[in-house]
Amino acid sequence: MKIQVTDFDLRHTIESGQCFEWERYKKGYAGVIEETFLYIFQENDFLHIQAQEIIDNISSPITIENYPEREKVILNKLCHYFSLDVDYQMILKKITIDDHMKKAIAKYHGLRVIKQPHFPCLVSFLLSATTTVRNTQAARRNISKAYGNLIYHDKEENRSFYSFPSFTILRDISEQELRLQKTGFRAKYIHESLQNISIDEIKELESKSYQNAKDRLMKLPGIGEKIADCILLYSYHFDNVYPTDTWVKKFTKSLYLTKSATENQIREFGMHYFNGYAGWAQLFLYIYFREGIS
Repeated sequence: MKIQVTDFDLRHTIESGQCFEWERYKKGYAGVIEETFLYIFQENDFLHIQAQEIIDNISSPITIENYPEREKVILNKLCHYFSLDVDYQMILKKITIDDHMKKAIAKYHGLRVIKQPHFPCLVSFLLSATTTVRNTQAARRNISKAYGNLIYHDKEENRSFYSFPSFTILRDISEQELRLQKTGFRAKYIHESLQNISIDEIKELESKSYQNAKDRLMKLPGIGEKIADCILLYSYHFDNVYPTDTWVKKFTKSLYLTKSATENQIREFGMHYFNGYAGWAQLFLYIYFREGIS
């Protein structure tokens, strides 16, 4: 299957540090979203997609010929996941308010904020605490392999792709067992967090105000301001949050504020300066400065 896209760059979007479920594969990227294996690559204005799901205990390709309704569902989910259903030009107009933003958008045009499934996103950002994207991806893959379902196996490359485990399964895994998946001290955060929130509460964060949703997340072990904001931006459509990590602090102080600016001042600045789309602006600036174009 394929879909035509405009103003979208798959590589910029997947490799911008906002998600951890994809790995490089053949001509593009592969990962499992919910219970669907997806191999995606981009050629000009087209996304080419191969999908596999477990049907009647068999990993089956999803095509318009054999599963037309499932194909429609998958394409709709991808449009939502990659924010292909938003007014991209309107967002760019809102955040293109200085020369720094103009340069970042020109270099990374097509970058979009991903909207990930809630529960895997929450656990992924717990795993991301004080470590690298690569380590977070590895720990997430270990958890999926240990407790998820095998969705697709590539015999030629001898690579297997697993779904992320359900809330119920992961909640019942002990901290000691989670540590075996190379999660380190984050195992404690994951285990204790899942004892202190329900899957219904995770879903209900959608309907809360930004501050109420953030306050609820920050009651969980291991979730501070930055991780809460990342979860709310990359899963819950709170587009005006300004996750403030080391990179964001550096470029915000350098470009807009002073060296003495506090984390709260940086966060407040971003949320007031970028016309309701602080999260999109910080993602452009983050990848722009992370790759050394300062």
